[in-house]
Amino acid sequence: MRRGHRAAHPAVVLVCGALAAGLYCHGWSVRAERPSPRPLGAPEPPGGASWEVAIPTPAGVATVRYFGTEAEPFLWATLPAGLDAAEPGLILELGGGTPPRVLGIIAPGRPVVPVPGGLDAGAGRAPTGTGGGRLVLADLARDVRLGWVDLPPGEPR
Repeated sequence: MRRGHRAAHPAVVLVCGALAAGLYCHGWSVRAERPSPRPLGAPEPPGGASWEVAIPTPAGVATVRYFGTEAEPFLWATLPAGLDAAEPGLILELGGGTPPRVLGIIAPGRPVVPVPGGLDAGAGRAPTGTGGGRLVLADLARDVRLGWVDLPPGEPR
């Protein structure tokens, strides 16, 4: 290798390092200017929920309301402000050896989780069946349970 060619290697490495550091700093400053992905004021839920439960979490209480409409049942979730979850979602656990069912992700700014067919879809039992049912709030990205609550007795499961 020639002498001039060997001397150029450290210069190229320094220029690439300075360029990478500059791009990183620019990206960090642009990120700080963007609004938070979670809106500060969540929309208000509609009235007429079939039932409502409060799920205690480390950051506070999450509220989940079930709207069992004939057209398309859905859950409305309100998360506490300081909840540390990359991908918060709801999981339905039923008793009797039924596998857990991931109901969906609670997206920022969209607290509605559609439940096609209701909470009994795929459960393999009657809608008024008895047995332990549990609604779990979890961080689906990290596979961490944030809180859970038993479903109200006598309601559709």
